[in-house]
Amino acid sequence: MARGLRNKRATTSPRHGKSSHPVIGYSYLHTAIDDHSRLACTEILPDEHKETAAPFLTRAHTWYAATGITIERVISDNGACYRSGPWAADCAALGITRKRTRPCRPQTSGKVERFHRTGR
Repeated sequence: MARGLRNKRATTSPRHGKSSHPVIGYSYLHTAIDDHSRLACTEILPDEHKETAAPFLTRAHTWYAATGITIERVISDNGACYRSGPWAADCAALGITRKRTRPCRPQTSGKVERFHRTGR
C-alpha cells in the first residue's frame, strides 16, 4: 500500500526572507493520508522545519499502527524538511521507503491538496 505524507501551510506566510523564527499568527498543517483507506492524520505545528517534520512522521506512524495500518512508503514534496537527515533517519528507523514528488506537479499530492482544499 502506498502512503502519502505532505505538509501544507494553513495560511499564506508573509515572510519574504528566510527566518528561523515562526511567524506569529500562522500555523502549518502536517498531514499524512493513508492511500488505501483515506484515513488522515493531521497536526497543526508552528513551522515546516526538519525538527518538526521528522517527529511528526514518528507520531503519525504510532497513530496509524494503533489503527492497524502499517506505513510502508511515504511520498512527500521536495521541501527542505523532507530532504533532511532527520527525515531520512526517521524513515530508515521506521522501515519506511521514501519517495518525493516531481517538481511542479501538484497532481502527485492530489489527495492531500484536496484534503486541505487547496487549488494549486
